[in-house]
Amino acid sequence: MPFKKNTFDTFFSYHVFHHCENPVLSLKECIRVAKKRIIIVEPVYRYKLETDGMRFMDCMYNFWKDQKINMSYNFLNFQTLKHTFDDSKVKLTMVKEIDHFPQWIPIGRTFLYIITK
Repeated sequence: MPFKKNTFDTFFSYHVFHHCENPVLSLKECIRVAKKRIIIVEPVYRYKLETDGMRFMDCMYNFWKDQKINMSYNFLNFQTLKHTFDDSKVKLTMVKEIDHFPQWIPIGRTFLYIITK
């Protein structure tokens, strides 16, 4: 991103990283430009078999939009996100599941993450 380090007090992302070609690098960039906190809402898979269902649901949610959306389907799991936070030396201060789907539907889970620097 063309911003200096610690440019923004807060960085907010809603269902973005799974659309990025390199979601971990994109997340690290968001952490870099944030001064105080990062707020993320992002789906994660619990086990690899869920990614097919997540791809299907993501396609259904995005196919009707007027603007083309990158559909790279690079879903992460919680361990990868946590490792990225740890590697970036930021603190995961809150994790809250915000899904409305029953747990038995194999489409991953969406969480709210609040990270502080």
